[in-house]
Amino acid sequence: MIANAPSMNAQAGIPIIYRRILFAEVGGSGRSQPGAIQSAVAPSAGVMSEGEYAQVLRQAAALSGDPLIALRAGARMPFSVHGPLGIAAMSSASLGDALDLIARYAVVRNPFCRIELEKEGQRARMSLSLIHISEPTRP
Repeated sequence: MIANAPSMNAQAGIPIIYRRILFAEVGGSGRSQPGAIQSAVAPSAGVMSEGEYAQVLRQAAALSGDPLIALRAGARMPFSVHGPLGIAAMSSASLGDALDLIARYAVVRNPFCRIELEKEGQRARMSLSLIHISEPTRP
């Protein structure tokens, strides 16, 4: 089994692109006012804290009425959104090589996730789990 370890980079933050992707997804649902998500994190910030990200996830689900909106938004993202890791995975010689690369280095891009890859013969199973999403600080 290949697994990434929780990163010491978790303090660096979660890339703001994930907020922008959720904002676009909620805006496309036609059910809500996505301005709440847009204002949840300062637009000049390049990263979000875990608490800010948790708030964005909750707001997106509430505004859209879809508890799976983050999953749906992620399924529509081009792999290149993940920067060098996405490009490296797309450039891999095989699907197996790409999966190995993602399992090993995804924590660099996504410090809030743990990815495990299990291989058995010609089959592979990749699982993703949240490491920690803290509750936002309430004023």
